[in-house]
Amino acid sequence: MKLQTLSREEIIRKYLNLEKENEKLKKEKEALEKELRKYKNPNTPPSANQHLKPAFSKAVEVKSHKRGAPFDHPGTNRAKKETLNEHHIFGKECPNCESKDFRVIGQKVQQQEEIPPEIQPEAVNITRDICRCNKCHLKFLARDNQTPLQGRFGINLMVLVIFLKFIVRGVLRKTASFLEASFALKLAPASVQAIIERAAQAGEKEYEILKQKIRSARLLYIDETSFSVLGKNWWVWVFRSDTDMLLVIRHSRGNNVLEEILGKGYAGIVICDCWRAYDFLINAILQRCEAVVKYIDFHIESWFTCIKIASVQPTNNYAEQAIRETVLVRKIIGAFRSVEGTKTYETLASLIATWRLQRLDIKKELTRILSENLC
Repeated sequence: MKLQTLSREEIIRKYLNLEKENEKLKKEKEALEKELRKYKNPNTPPSANQHLKPAFSKAVEVKSHKRGAPFDHPGTNRAKKETLNEHHIFGKECPNCESKDFRVIGQKVQQQEEIPPEIQPEAVNITRDICRCNKCHLKFLARDNQTPLQGRFGINLMVLVIFLKFIVRGVLRKTASFLEASFALKLAPASVQAIIERAAQAGEKEYEILKQKIRSARLLYIDETSFSVLGKNWWVWVFRSDTDMLLVIRHSRGNNVLEEILGKGYAGIVICDCWRAYDFLINAILQRCEAVVKYIDFHIESWFTCIKIASVQPTNNYAEQAIRETVLVRKIIGAFRSVEGTKTYETLASLIATWRLQRLDIKKELTRILSENLC
């Protein structure tokens, strides 16, 4: 039907109907796009939606090859070690008929690594000289930089406890049970906690140095997550640079934490989400990262810093990865039972995470700070 043959009222009615149909199609399109985002988005791998067709149907040539590891793959077998330990297993009887009438027709050689069936701690009686300086008259105890001045437990045992707590994520009760089952060492959970607290005290000086490094860093990834402390909601903040990582646990998610750690005049680059507390960093250059579309209008100037500055990441994945370990700990222990426990955790967790980020030997670094500050 041509428009020329329609009356003015009919044309208006037809236009209004088209507008209604167009609005209906728009809503259907938005609903379909919303549903499609569940399956096709940056966080979902293609393998998770094998029922969906690819975005393009161009045939891709697939080269056929033999299944298995590549030709030059190093394999998973451990290399044999040089050792003088030998153990010969002699034949005794036929396992089928129990006959002792047999002959040896060859030998099979293998190498195994084993630990002693019982590993028990060694008790050592320590005698220290009490000395007085003839020049300044200072009275002091003799040190060897290997034996703690106080306490019943040595450096190696303390390092083992820290590994069980922070690397294996063991709770106090299970850590105590493991020590008893593996080393015949009976410790109460409170004794395990005391060892961890002493180790944290030994790391306080290095923890403060770490804070200064974070404050002076040119680029930081920052994130925060909730953590229950004595039944109240606290917050774990993570500050990560290229070489260091700092955890702080505070009862606030506000900008006062940013002021405490970075200061009012911090002028570096910060990659963060759209939480309003980061507005406090007025001298910093921000790169915002948030998946929720409604935040796109908040500080639009902070969404494209990654384009202006080459070294800036467009997402806050580094901070989110750094805080993931604490999220796992939260799921395991549920809550901190004391404010002192938060200080212990943030100190040791920060140091261990930084050493791991720097690819340092964690055992060696733990031994170093314990020897330097306790012995």
